[in-house]
Amino acid sequence: NHSNTQIGDGSYYFRVRAVDDAGNWGLSGEYIVRIDTTPPGPPQLSQDQTFVRAAQKQIDWVEAKDGAGSGIDEYTIIACANDPECSCDKVLTGVAMKFTQTGQNNNTDLTGLDEETTYYIVMNATDKVGLTSACSNSITGGIDTIAPIITIIRPSGSIITNQPTFTVVTNE
Repeated sequence: NHSNTQIGDGSYYFRVRAVDDAGNWGLSGEYIVRIDTTPPGPPQLSQDQTFVRAAQKQIDWVEAKDGAGSGIDEYTIIACANDPECSCDKVLTGVAMKFTQTGQNNNTDLTGLDEETTYYIVMNATDKVGLTSACSNSITGGIDTIAPIITIIRPSGSIITNQPTFTVVTNE
C-alpha cells in the first residue's frame, strides 16, 4: 500500500507484482492512472446578439480546451430572462439547460424560452473528473414573434415642400 499526494497532472503507468510468504511471485499487472487537477478553459459562444422567430434558439460555441486533462464531459448553458448580470452561478435564477456534448456538435437548441423575452446566455464546461471551467462570454438573444409597429410622426397632414422631413418611429 503506497500513497503519493505530490504528483502532478498527467498519465502514470504502474506495473505491480506480488510475492507470498513462500516466495512465489504472481503475474504482474499493469495499471494506468491519469491525474487531472486543472479545470478546462471556458468555451466561447460564437454568435452575437440574435433573436429568432422560431420556438427555439440555436446556440453555437467554440469548444472548451482541456489540455492534457481528462476531456470534456458536458456543457451547461444558462439563459437568464431579462438579467444582463447573468453568470454561470445563476443557474437557480435563470432557465438553465444542461446537456452532454456528443460527437463533434458544438451547438444545441434552447427550447422552453418565453416569447418576447430578452435572454442573456452564458455557458461553462465540466471535464470527466468534475472540474468546471470559468464562465464563457455572454450573448443576448431570444424569441421574437411580433412584428414591429411603425408610426409616421412627420409630416402630419398635407404639406407642400421641396425638402420633406419624415420622422418614423418603431416600438422596438
